[in-house]
Amino acid sequence: MKKTPPPAFQFYPHEWSGDPNVIAMSAEEEGHYIKLVGICWTEGYIPADQEEVQLLLKSRCETLERILKCFYINPKNNKQFLHKRLELERKKQKAWKKKCAKGGAKTQRNKKLNSGKGSSTLLASKRQVKAKSLVFDSDSDSDSISNSKSKDKTHVPEKQVLEYLNEKAGKNYKPVKSNLDYIRGRLADGFTLEDCMTVVDNMVPRWKGDPKMDQYLRPATLFAPRKFDGYRNTTGPPAGRTQTQNERNLEVIFKSKEPKTNEPVILRPVPKRLGDP
Repeated sequence: MKKTPPPAFQFYPHEWSGDPNVIAMSAEEEGHYIKLVGICWTEGYIPADQEEVQLLLKSRCETLERILKCFYINPKNNKQFLHKRLELERKKQKAWKKKCAKGGAKTQRNKKLNSGKGSSTLLASKRQVKAKSLVFDSDSDSDSISNSKSKDKTHVPEKQVLEYLNEKAGKNYKPVKSNLDYIRGRLADGFTLEDCMTVVDNMVPRWKGDPKMDQYLRPATLFAPRKFDGYRNTTGPPAGRTQTQNERNLEVIFKSKEPKTNEPVILRPVPKRLGDP
């Protein structure tokens, strides 16, 4: 079965245009030459018989000899013409293909070798760990296990902060991931446990009991990255509740009705109603 040739080969324009045979060709001859080069690449050769070549070109080219000078007789078959540049390209492509195949095989071998080393190394490390564990006294092992189990999980910093917030603000936030992640984020930023509790101490007196702000005594607000440091640095007494416009109006009215300190207070008698004794 005939092998299918590679679909393309390197074309060198400088070499093509500088070939004396190509320079001497007419445009028609150059076109015939290109067609024969393509046939020679795909078929492996062109026939040495000129009549067969003319049939391939579908033309009675009178100057065919000038074109055929660019080809040479196959040493193994005198009925075939070969092309020097195309044969060189075939050898280069075969060498490249062989090199790639060799590199691929080497890569596969290295992968298998590394996978084998990795598994053996892992097995050896497991054995070492097991051997070391047998060295320890069984009593000390049992003590360490019991101590790890008896460790109080409430000593986790973020849970301590959440419990402190619940205690100060009168809330009941659960130690779930959505609440704890805000506190973990600030601890990861470099803030301390005391910084988080300081935020609680600063904001609870200001917002607790306020109809508008009490709802913001929550982890999502107090420990959000954008305002956390501002809450931590809040100082001074808690701000009082803002008076409404109606309350301010009433205050003005009552103050205007108060007697001045320099004027005597006149108590007017209340007129008797009809029927009073």
